[in-house]
Amino acid sequence: MKNCFELTEKEIKEELALYFYGGMAEVYQIKQWLKTIEELHRVKAIRIIVRNKNVHAALRKITNIPVSYIYSINNLLSFYEDSNFKVILYVNNGMKNFQSLIFHRAIHIHLNHGESEKSSMHSNQCKAYDYTYIAGDAALDRYRRHIINIKRANYIKIGRPQLDHISKIRKTVDKTVILYAPTDESTHISMRYTSLEHLGLKIVDMILSNPDYLLIYRPHPSTGKNSQIVKSIDVQIKEKIKQADNACLETSIQAIDLLSVVDVAIFDNSSLIIDFLHFNKPMFATNMFDLAHHDIANFKMLDACIMLDEKNIDELKNLIQRELENDTLKNTRLKIKKYYLGDYSQGESTQIFMKNVVQAILERDTLLKEKGMLDTLH
Repeated sequence: MKNCFELTEKEIKEELALYFYGGMAEVYQIKQWLKTIEELHRVKAIRIIVRNKNVHAALRKITNIPVSYIYSINNLLSFYEDSNFKVILYVNNGMKNFQSLIFHRAIHIHLNHGESEKSSMHSNQCKAYDYTYIAGDAALDRYRRHIINIKRANYIKIGRPQLDHISKIRKTVDKTVILYAPTDESTHISMRYTSLEHLGLKIVDMILSNPDYLLIYRPHPSTGKNSQIVKSIDVQIKEKIKQADNACLETSIQAIDLLSVVDVAIFDNSSLIIDFLHFNKPMFATNMFDLAHHDIANFKMLDACIMLDEKNIDELKNLIQRELENDTLKNTRLKIKKYYLGDYSQGESTQIFMKNVVQAILERDTLLKEKGMLDTLH
């Protein structure tokens, strides 16, 4: 396939790149970084590099940051060789990140796209990057528990910059907003936390039965890709929502923005639990853990949640009402929030992030100069 978006050397001016491997189902991973990256772009010019033409088209509609689509590894490496990129950022563990990592004249920094207790949050792939930016102490402890040779990776705490850029939205109805945001079924058991198969229909039916509640259903973008059962249940829930007067399917608003208007949330194990700590409101976590594969003893975020499983699912309406009235875990959540997200003032996390990226650009030049390689660059 011919690459239709190659650039000439003179047009590649940026010192900073954000590389994204993923399709439209994963584009949320880069979207949640856009506001932060756009602020960085005002300080240090950045170019987004994508490997999917649909993602390229989608991003060009929503950001003024230059976006380049590069299909083949040959074109990618030629593109890098004709560039002046000094630092390259990554927001996921996509397998084709390793094609970008071939480029040895840049510092490579892994940002990830959320903070959760999923196994992807302690992948051994972190060793491939010069730095891994993390939110807080919880992430550092997670890597220490799971990475055998921890000395080979460098971790920098920056907080959660996305929380500095929450868009203001408002409710259009006078109802208590209940969010149900199940995760996907994933490809393997150590990443499988979805509640849809076992609890999904009951959760939805119980919330819909109370006309004072507004149910917001927000499934993971990859829901149903790996299980026909989960896909079928997702379809059934969407049909119920279509027929209900007190429910809506919401997939277009950024998750962090949506959380700002939620009164009570029901999550599976996902980054949304940790982001919701920022708002300090009642939440439930579904107990879809397989103790043979999930090390939940160290999932401290669960202490901030009312656990929900097949044993107490029939009491959900009463549990929601109790938490709306009493918010039994409010003080506990504040402590856990600091552990996961740090203790930053408004805007501070974004400034720390940008400072570290700019410092990495300077560090790259210093290191190449020490190696006598700086004069050979474009």
